[in-house]
Amino acid sequence: MRVTDLMVGDWVSVNGLNLKVGAIHADEIGVFDPDYKIYWCSDDGLDRIDPIPLTEDILVENVFYRSPRWHYCETTTDDGFKIYVQLGCGGTIDYVRITKHNSDLMERDLDATVSIHYVHELQHLLRLVGIKKEVQL
Repeated sequence: MRVTDLMVGDWVSVNGLNLKVGAIHADEIGVFDPDYKIYWCSDDGLDRIDPIPLTEDILVENVFYRSPRWHYCETTTDDGFKIYVQLGCGGTIDYVRITKHNSDLMERDLDATVSIHYVHELQHLLRLVGIKKEVQL
């Protein structure tokens, strides 16, 4: 994984630990260690920086409702966004669809469907459309 693919606040796996990015500088990132101190690591091979796969368990932990009849999870945010996550075989994520209806509920202000597979990609998507939702691990 390249450091340039990340933003402050993203969740990544560093040397097998799920940590949050606290700073980015050139070819290295600073992640918060369990004591909330910054640990600097780089993508030059000394540290292993990996994306965290987005799973159904992570979605449920983040207030997504699992449909009992269909293969998706969904949630609605306080500001009216509806987020659907299509689940594939084995709990993998096929795609994420975000919609938001305007005030008369006849037309959508937003309807976006993207293919993502990692937690940091979901975080980027939420930020891009203006959803203020913190992903927790």
